[in-house]
Amino acid sequence: MALSSSSYQYTEILPENGGLEKFKAVSTSHPGTQSLQRKFYIIVISTIVIIFTAIVSFALGQLTPYMLSSSEPNSQTPSHPPRKHCGNSSAEALSLNCTFDPLTVTWLPADCPRDMTAEFMAYDSWTYTYDEAGKDFVPDYEELSHLPRGELYWATLKEHMVHCAFIFIRKERVSRRGGRIDGLASNTKHGEHYARLLMDNMGVPDGKPGEVGTLGERTVAGDVGFLSC
Repeated sequence: MALSSSSYQYTEILPENGGLEKFKAVSTSHPGTQSLQRKFYIIVISTIVIIFTAIVSFALGQLTPYMLSSSEPNSQTPSHPPRKHCGNSSAEALSLNCTFDPLTVTWLPADCPRDMTAEFMAYDSWTYTYDEAGKDFVPDYEELSHLPRGELYWATLKEHMVHCAFIFIRKERVSRRGGRIDGLASNTKHGEHYARLLMDNMGVPDGKPGEVGTLGERTVAGDVGFLSC
């Protein structure tokens, strides 16, 4: 069946009341041809609607099981145990079964991962002092751990840079295996501080503890913290 396209002739409409010339199109096609065209367009449009409806129905059929399962509250969400805390003093931390973590210089619950703590302690013989001048040394980690909250200790720039780098590694390792992350490693502001500190001091030369203008200079003050995870 061949379909012929309609042809048109244009009849001039004379301007009235000073208007512009206009033309109107008058179809000269055969009435039977127009009827065939309408039938053809109806068939095409109906086919498109049927195909579209079939595609939508199939898609909904595939997605429905997932939509239903996701609508069930907490059906697939793993339950996370509540965070554990260490109080606000070394005595309270001990009563809560927390232990001191030299890498973060904080008390941590026993369940908090200690990734990179051993590596941090083996990296150098870190020393801490009660004063910026580096004259009054804290004898050991036991003494450091029991400093009253808010009382400052002083550490070298090198100690703090290694502390920052190893906490980055701890966060990455613990996150990868889905473990508990302590409040320091997970703190975004601390992470930004660590990154800036490492970038700003890449060219500082190494030096002995207390040596001014080197990584050994005691420029970092802190106090013992009490974290959760």
